[in-house]
Amino acid sequence: MLEDRKKAPRNARIITDLRICGHFLHFKMGEKAGRRRIFGVLSYHGALPQRRLQEILGLSSGSLSEILAKMEADGLVEKRRSPVDGRQMELRLSEEGRREAHEAQRQHEARVAEILACLSEEEKEQMLILLDKLVDSLDDIHFPCAACAPRQAAADDAEYERQEVRS
Repeated sequence: MLEDRKKAPRNARIITDLRICGHFLHFKMGEKAGRRRIFGVLSYHGALPQRRLQEILGLSSGSLSEILAKMEADGLVEKRRSPVDGRQMELRLSEEGRREAHEAQRQHEARVAEILACLSEEEKEQMLILLDKLVDSLDDIHFPCAACAPRQAAADDAEYERQEVRS
């Protein structure tokens, strides 16, 4: 089946290859990607109201609440009153959560390095330029799609991911 894709017309092959890569990244980059993303955002920001975390991640409130309840039960996340606004609760990583976040980040970086090992540094730079161009052009495309996440939340998440990779 994968060899058949090489016989497809160029545009179909590009989309097919992007879909294969997307599937791999979504399903094979390690378990509990939701947790890893929460670890990353809370590590970066320190503490956030749940609503802001939801906006950054582009998750529904129900999905995020479910993940956070499990993380809180596992002792990875704590809820505390905001020092700025005592009426508001903020989420932050516990000490155990920070340790697990560090380990998850280390494993993620190792997987990314393994995935990209087949590319030279020049090829990685070319790929980044092309992907940036493609992603930037998506804002100009208007397909009707009820399942699409809000663009701003996706943009915030993409910017966070780029900053994470650079550091």
